[in-house]
Amino acid sequence: MGAALVSLGRALGTAGIPWQLGGSGLLHAMGLVDTVRDLDVVFPPEAMDPMTVVLREHTGVEPTFTARQEDGFVSGFRGRHEWDGVELDVTAGITLDYGGLVVRLPFSAGREWMFGGEVIPLAPLEQWLLIYRFHNPVRSRLLAPLVVDEAWESLVTGLGLPRGFTGFRDSGRGQT
Repeated sequence: MGAALVSLGRALGTAGIPWQLGGSGLLHAMGLVDTVRDLDVVFPPEAMDPMTVVLREHTGVEPTFTARQEDGFVSGFRGRHEWDGVELDVTAGITLDYGGLVVRLPFSAGREWMFGGEVIPLAPLEQWLLIYRFHNPVRSRLLAPLVVDEAWESLVTGLGLPRGFTGFRDSGRGQT
């Protein structure tokens, strides 16, 4: 996983394409998990065409992406592609559909992680906490202690969500 992440970061950086690492890679960067199954790579929606070129040139395989929704998780584009033997889960324009309440996450800066001589941009912790609360509460409990209350409240306010919004689906529209 490490060599593929460094290679991907270098290729995207050279091409000037903004991106972020999320999912188990983000948790690994924060020291929360040891195992990374695939690389969850998040892009702004307008990066699809240049990112597709980088993937095709590096792997020799034409990537395919679709806009899709699965279990309330909506993407502007989403797909899987192999990079140096590691599966990429590529997505952009992440939207969470709570049924009556739709939450669109902006592509905004998070932390940076120096790994293998490359600067790896990480997705904002509070955004990934929201994503995990939406679809993987077990993982959300790992990440929650690292998200300060002010960052969570800033996310909730910035997204125009109701006060007391928790992000958990099973609490009815994400509220406590």
